[in-house]
Amino acid sequence: MSIRINLIYSTTLSLFEAMLIYPFRLWFFLASDVDKPIGGVKQIHRIAEAAAELGVTATIVQQSSDFRPSWFSSNVSTISLSDFRNLNL
Repeated sequence: MSIRINLIYSTTLSLFEAMLIYPFRLWFFLASDVDKPIGGVKQIHRIAEAAAELGVTATIVQQSSDFRPSWFSSNVSTISLSDFRNLNL
C-alpha cells in the first residue's frame, strides 16, 4: 500500500518524503502503568518502535516516565503525563 500526499502546486509526495520535509512527532497515550501482560500495551510499544525505525519521533505518555513493562523489552522514549502537560505544544 502506498500513501501519497497532495500539496499545494500539484506536488505529490510519498508519506515518507513528506515526513522528511515536514517532520512531526507521534504521541501514544497509555492510561495507566500496569505491570501485567496486556497485548495492547505491547502493540503500542511495537508501533512506536516501528515509527522510530522510519525516522519518526515517537513517545509514549504514561503515568511515570520510568515505568517499563516487565514482560517484554522496549527502547521507546517515554514521558510522564505530568511532564507532558507542562510541554508548550
